[in-house]
Amino acid sequence: MRRLAGVMAILTAVLGIGVYMVKDDTRRLRASVDAQTRALEALRREVTSLKAQRAHLARPSRIQALARRLRMMAPRHAMTLPRRKTPLPRVKHLDQTRTNAQRDARLTFRRPPPR
Repeated sequence: MRRLAGVMAILTAVLGIGVYMVKDDTRRLRASVDAQTRALEALRREVTSLKAQRAHLARPSRIQALARRLRMMAPRHAMTLPRRKTPLPRVKHLDQTRTNAQRDARLTFRRPPPR
């Protein structure tokens, strides 16, 4: 009976230490998660702020005022190319038009190292 009580006491102590270690690890992990959550929220606020700043800086009226102040001129006519009715012909790849000797010479050429 005394042996059983001794074994149970040791087992209780080991399990108590184990539970304490698990609780401590859980507390550390929770603190880490909380810190990462705070950092994520700060980054989200920063992204929102940067998007608002970009929207403010990219306003056409602001850009036009800056262009006038810098005496930049807008193009007089918007140039657009007419759409082709027939597609452009396909061009052979450059390597298909060269001979084997030219291709090999191109592959073996190396620039000298800079001095």
